[in-house]
Amino acid sequence: MRWTEKRQRDVLETGLCRNLHRVRVTHILGQVAAAKRVVDRPLTILDVGCGDGVITRRLHEVFPEETIEGVDADPVRIERARAACAGVTFRLEDAGTLPYETVAFDVVLCHHVMEHVEDDRRLLKECHRV
Repeated sequence: MRWTEKRQRDVLETGLCRNLHRVRVTHILGQVAAAKRVVDRPLTILDVGCGDGVITRRLHEVFPEETIEGVDADPVRIERARAACAGVTFRLEDAGTLPYETVAFDVVLCHHVMEHVEDDRRLLKECHRV
């Protein structure tokens, strides 16, 4: 089975994986909450490499007033994300050439993406740019 055919819940089968995922998501939510305390308006958040939208959906549940978008290069995963998370815009995009203005987002999340791209420096430059 190709990686893109797996669903997030299939990957999180073991207790260890589930626990690591929970810890990571808790950390991400804490970082977004810290950013909210600094900015006196709703945040704009971009989830680069959002996959099935599992973390994106959790962000939307905890911070429903924020504008959240997700991008991924895999059409299968983008369709799953759209089906799982109404209220968030998901786009099929290459993370190395994001179609957004410079400084378009307050927070850019790029979780478990580096190992899936050829040019990690380009990815980081784009995340920093937007």
